This record gives sequence, C-alpha cells and structure tokens, in this order.
Amino acid sequence: GIDRALLRGYAKPVEEFEGAAAQLAIFDRLPEPAQRALLATTLAESGGELAEMRKLERAWATGDLAVGDTATNASKPATVETGAEIKVPLFINTGDKIKINSETREYMERVNK
Repeated sequence: GIDRALLRGYAKPVEEFEGAAAQLAIFDRLPEPAQRALLATTLAESGGELAEMRKLERAWATGDLAVGDTATNASKPATVETGAEIKVPLFINTGDKIKINSETREYMERVNK
C-alpha cells in the first residue's frame, strides 16, 4: 500500500503507522455523546463523496502516490525555468512540463510531453 511507498526513501526506523486499531482505540476513549457527535458530523460533511473515497482507497492499496497527493492538495516548492519558485503537487518530478496560471503564478496542471 501507500505506507510502503512512503517508506521507500525514508532512512529512519518506523515502529508503526497509526492503524485502524489505534484510531478506533482513540475513538473508543471518547464519551458516547462525543462519539455520536463525531459520527454525525463526519456523515454530514461527507456529502455523499463515496466515489472519491473509493478512489483514495484504491490509491492507498496500490501505493499510487499521485492520487493521494492530488486529493490532499499536498505540495512542494519547485523552481521553474524563469527562476520563479511555485508550489506544485508532490507527484511532479524534475523535468515535467507544467502549466502555470500567468495571473496568479499558481500551478494548474501537468502537461503531457
């Protein structure tokens, strides 16, 4: 899954990722009214985005970093040919061609070579 993909370049030892058991243990320690409120809020805010959740689930299982980066809006600095520095998604690699909004100077999309 994606956890293995993230570890490929990580040189330090990792004891454990926070798994479902750890997350449920945290949830279980909450008072029941807080549990109910959290569940109700989560369902209300999900907006029926089941397709997006399934897409992320498949990306996690297959280690597809690009999908996860896009969904979370994670970014990193990049220096373009003009010398300007902009924020780009984590899946952008050195040498990739990208489209930049000339007014806002923000990354828009990767361009096929």
